[in-house]
Amino acid sequence: MMCRSGWMGAIATGMGALAMLTGTAGCQTRTVYTTYAPDGGLPSEEGRAPDERTGDGDGESPGDPKPPQACVYPAAQGPTEPCCPELGIDACGAKLACAALEGRTVAVCYMERSVDDDEPCTMDRLCRSESCTNGRCAYSSNCPGPSAACAPTATGKPRLCTPETPTSPAHECTEIGANNYLCRACAKTSDCPPPQNQNKALKGCTNNSCRYKWINAPPDAPEDCE
Repeated sequence: MMCRSGWMGAIATGMGALAMLTGTAGCQTRTVYTTYAPDGGLPSEEGRAPDERTGDGDGESPGDPKPPQACVYPAAQGPTEPCCPELGIDACGAKLACAALEGRTVAVCYMERSVDDDEPCTMDRLCRSESCTNGRCAYSSNCPGPSAACAPTATGKPRLCTPETPTSPAHECTEIGANNYLCRACAKTSDCPPPQNQNKALKGCTNNSCRYKWINAPPDAPEDCE
Protein backbone atom coordinates (compact mmCIF):
# COMPACT_ATOMS: atom_id res chain seq x y z
CA MET A 1 0.00 0.00 0.00
CA MET A 2 1.41 3.41 -0.98
CA CYS A 3 0.70 6.81 0.63
CA ARG A 4 0.76 10.14 -1.17
CA SER A 5 3.35 12.70 -0.18
CA GLY A 6 2.27 15.80 1.71
CA TRP A 7 1.41 19.16 0.18
CA MET A 8 1.16 22.70 1.52
CA GLY A 9 -0.95 25.63 0.51
CA ALA A 10 -1.51 29.13 1.93
CA ILE A 11 -4.67 31.16 2.47
CA ALA A 12 -4.32 34.93 2.79
CA THR A 13 -5.81 36.48 5.93
CA GLY A 14 -5.96 39.96 7.40
CA MET A 15 -3.06 39.10 9.70
CA GLY A 16 -0.81 37.65 7.03
CA ALA A 17 -0.97 34.12 5.66
CA LEU A 18 -2.61 31.07 7.15
CA ALA A 19 -0.48 28.14 6.04
CA MET A 20 -2.17 24.77 5.85
CA LEU A 21 0.12 21.78 5.88
CA THR A 22 -1.38 18.44 5.01
CA GLY A 23 0.81 15.39 5.12
CA THR A 24 0.77 11.66 5.68
CA ALA A 25 2.32 9.74 8.47
CA GLY A 26 1.75 6.01 8.46
CA CYS A 27 -0.99 6.49 5.83
CA GLN A 28 -2.96 8.74 8.23
CA THR A 29 -3.78 12.24 7.07
CA ARG A 30 -2.75 15.13 9.42
CA THR A 31 -3.47 18.80 8.87
CA VAL A 32 -1.59 21.55 10.81
CA TYR A 33 -2.44 25.25 10.75
CA THR A 34 -0.05 28.10 11.78
CA THR A 35 -0.02 31.87 11.39
CA TYR A 36 2.80 33.66 9.62
CA ALA A 37 3.75 37.33 9.86
CA PRO A 38 2.65 39.65 7.03
CA ASP A 39 6.25 39.92 5.81
CA GLY A 40 6.33 36.19 5.18
CA GLY A 41 8.78 35.50 8.01
CA LEU A 42 8.35 33.51 11.18
CA PRO A 43 5.37 34.08 13.48
CA SER A 44 5.66 37.57 14.95
CA GLU A 45 5.93 38.33 18.70
CA GLU A 46 4.70 41.88 18.13
CA GLY A 47 1.09 42.66 18.82
CA ARG A 48 0.38 39.54 20.83
CA ALA A 49 -1.88 39.81 23.84
CA PRO A 50 -0.15 40.06 27.23
CA ASP A 51 -0.06 37.05 29.49
CA GLU A 52 -2.57 37.77 32.23
CA ARG A 53 -0.46 35.88 34.77
CA THR A 54 2.83 37.68 34.14
CA GLY A 55 1.83 40.86 32.35
CA ASP A 56 4.25 39.89 29.56
CA GLY A 57 3.52 41.44 26.21
CA ASP A 58 2.52 44.91 25.02
CA GLY A 59 1.77 47.61 27.60
CA GLU A 60 2.84 48.00 31.22
CA SER A 61 3.32 45.14 33.63
CA PRO A 62 0.78 45.07 36.48
CA GLY A 63 3.67 45.48 38.93
CA ASP A 64 5.18 48.55 37.24
CA PRO A 65 4.90 51.69 39.46
CA LYS A 66 3.07 54.62 37.94
CA PRO A 67 5.19 57.73 37.41
CA PRO A 68 4.55 60.46 40.01
CA GLN A 69 2.09 63.14 39.06
CA ALA A 70 3.63 66.60 38.67
CA CYS A 71 2.19 69.23 41.01
CA VAL A 72 -0.02 71.60 39.06
CA TYR A 73 -0.47 74.46 41.54
CA PRO A 74 1.34 77.76 40.94
CA ALA A 75 3.76 79.43 43.34
CA ALA A 76 2.78 82.05 45.94
CA GLN A 77 -0.61 80.55 46.82
CA GLY A 78 -2.79 82.28 49.41
CA PRO A 79 -4.04 81.12 52.85
CA THR A 80 -5.75 77.67 52.80
CA GLU A 81 -5.16 77.34 49.03
CA PRO A 82 -3.62 74.09 47.70
CA CYS A 83 0.12 74.28 47.13
CA CYS A 84 3.17 72.31 45.97
CA PRO A 85 5.61 71.50 48.82
CA GLU A 86 8.38 70.84 46.29
CA LEU A 87 8.43 74.57 45.53
CA GLY A 88 9.77 75.19 49.03
CA ILE A 89 9.42 78.70 50.39
CA ASP A 90 7.96 79.83 47.06
CA ALA A 91 4.94 77.52 47.35
CA CYS A 92 2.95 80.05 49.38
CA GLY A 93 2.85 83.80 49.83
CA ALA A 94 4.50 85.82 52.60
CA LYS A 95 4.10 84.52 56.18
CA LEU A 96 2.64 81.24 54.90
CA ALA A 97 3.96 77.66 54.84
CA CYS A 98 2.92 74.73 52.64
CA ALA A 99 2.05 71.49 54.46
CA ALA A 100 -0.43 68.60 54.57
CA LEU A 101 -1.54 68.51 58.22
CA GLU A 102 -4.73 67.41 60.01
CA GLY A 103 -4.96 64.26 57.88
CA ARG A 104 -5.03 66.14 54.57
CA THR A 105 -3.95 64.39 51.39
CA VAL A 106 -3.39 67.69 49.59
CA ALA A 107 -1.02 70.31 51.01
CA VAL A 108 -2.41 73.79 51.69
CA CYS A 109 -0.94 77.09 52.84
CA TYR A 110 -0.96 77.58 56.63
CA MET A 111 -0.17 80.76 58.50
CA GLU A 112 3.31 80.68 60.04
CA ARG A 113 3.36 80.02 63.82
CA SER A 114 -0.26 78.81 63.72
CA VAL A 115 0.30 75.27 65.08
CA ASP A 116 0.09 74.80 68.85
CA ASP A 117 2.57 73.00 71.09
CA ASP A 118 2.68 69.19 70.71
CA GLU A 119 0.66 69.28 67.47
CA PRO A 120 1.96 67.61 64.25
CA CYS A 121 4.30 69.70 62.10
CA THR A 122 6.68 69.43 59.17
CA MET A 123 8.81 72.56 59.64
CA ASP A 124 9.83 75.00 62.39
CA ARG A 125 8.00 78.02 61.02
CA LEU A 126 4.63 76.28 61.28
CA CYS A 127 4.94 76.08 65.09
CA ARG A 128 3.96 78.71 67.60
CA SER A 129 7.18 77.80 69.41
CA GLU A 130 9.14 78.01 66.12
CA SER A 131 10.54 74.52 66.74
CA CYS A 132 9.35 71.28 65.11
CA THR A 133 10.94 68.32 66.94
CA ASN A 134 10.37 64.73 65.82
CA GLY A 135 7.30 65.73 63.82
CA ARG A 136 5.58 67.68 66.63
CA CYS A 137 5.78 71.30 67.74
CA ALA A 138 8.03 71.66 70.79
CA TYR A 139 6.73 73.32 73.96
CA SER A 140 7.33 77.04 74.32
CA SER A 141 6.67 77.53 78.05
CA ASN A 142 4.59 75.25 80.24
CA CYS A 143 5.32 71.57 79.60
CA PRO A 144 3.89 68.28 80.91
CA GLY A 145 7.03 66.56 82.20
CA PRO A 146 10.76 65.81 81.84
CA SER A 147 10.36 63.84 78.59
CA ALA A 148 8.64 66.73 76.79
CA ALA A 149 10.60 68.55 74.08
CA CYS A 150 11.13 72.27 74.66
CA ALA A 151 11.94 74.82 71.99
CA PRO A 152 15.37 76.48 72.29
CA THR A 153 15.79 80.09 73.33
CA ALA A 154 15.72 82.88 70.75
CA THR A 155 19.52 82.66 70.63
CA GLY A 156 19.44 78.91 70.05
CA LYS A 157 20.37 77.72 73.55
CA PRO A 158 18.71 74.42 74.53
CA ARG A 159 15.93 74.30 77.09
CA LEU A 160 14.55 71.40 79.11
CA CYS A 161 11.25 70.75 80.85
CA THR A 162 12.00 71.11 84.56
CA PRO A 163 9.83 71.10 87.71
CA GLU A 164 9.36 74.31 89.64
CA THR A 165 10.33 72.41 92.77
CA PRO A 166 11.36 68.77 93.30
CA THR A 167 7.80 67.87 94.35
CA SER A 168 5.88 70.32 92.16
CA PRO A 169 3.53 68.99 89.43
CA ALA A 170 4.12 72.18 87.44
CA HIS A 171 6.90 72.13 84.83
CA GLU A 172 8.36 74.86 82.67
CA CYS A 173 10.82 75.02 79.79
CA THR A 174 14.09 76.32 81.23
CA GLU A 175 17.46 77.06 79.67
CA ILE A 176 20.19 74.65 80.76
CA GLY A 177 22.09 76.19 83.66
CA ALA A 178 19.37 78.71 84.47
CA ASN A 179 17.18 78.69 87.54
CA ASN A 180 13.51 77.90 87.19
CA TYR A 181 12.27 79.29 90.49
CA LEU A 182 14.24 76.93 92.77
CA CYS A 183 15.40 74.31 90.25
CA ARG A 184 18.38 74.66 87.94
CA ALA A 185 17.93 72.98 84.54
CA CYS A 186 20.44 70.31 83.51
CA ALA A 187 20.92 67.59 80.92
CA LYS A 188 23.71 65.88 82.89
CA THR A 189 25.36 66.23 86.31
CA SER A 190 28.23 68.33 84.91
CA ASP A 191 25.64 71.04 84.08
CA CYS A 192 25.07 71.53 87.82
CA PRO A 193 27.16 73.99 89.86
CA PRO A 194 28.52 73.15 93.31
CA PRO A 195 26.07 73.84 96.16
CA GLN A 196 26.08 77.32 97.59
CA ASN A 197 25.53 75.90 101.06
CA GLN A 198 28.64 74.12 102.35
CA ASN A 199 26.45 71.73 104.31
CA LYS A 200 24.95 70.37 101.12
CA ALA A 201 26.29 68.00 98.46
CA LEU A 202 25.44 67.67 94.82
CA LYS A 203 23.50 64.44 94.18
CA GLY A 204 23.22 64.75 90.44
CA CYS A 205 20.85 65.66 87.59
CA THR A 206 17.40 64.15 88.09
CA ASN A 207 14.40 64.81 85.84
CA ASN A 208 16.28 67.64 84.11
CA SER A 209 16.98 69.51 87.37
CA CYS A 210 20.04 69.70 89.65
CA ARG A 211 19.44 67.98 92.99
CA TYR A 212 21.25 68.58 96.26
CA LYS A 213 21.07 66.97 99.68
CA TRP A 214 22.11 67.88 103.20
CA ILE A 215 25.38 66.16 104.04
CA ASN A 216 24.29 64.85 107.43
CA ALA A 217 20.70 64.20 106.46
CA PRO A 218 19.27 60.67 106.86
CA PRO A 219 19.15 58.52 103.72
CA ASP A 220 15.43 59.01 103.31
CA ALA A 221 15.63 62.81 103.53
CA PRO A 222 14.21 64.54 100.43
CA GLU A 223 16.50 66.18 97.93
CA ASP A 224 16.08 69.79 96.94
CA CYS A 225 17.11 72.08 94.11
CA GLU A 226 19.54 74.26 96.10
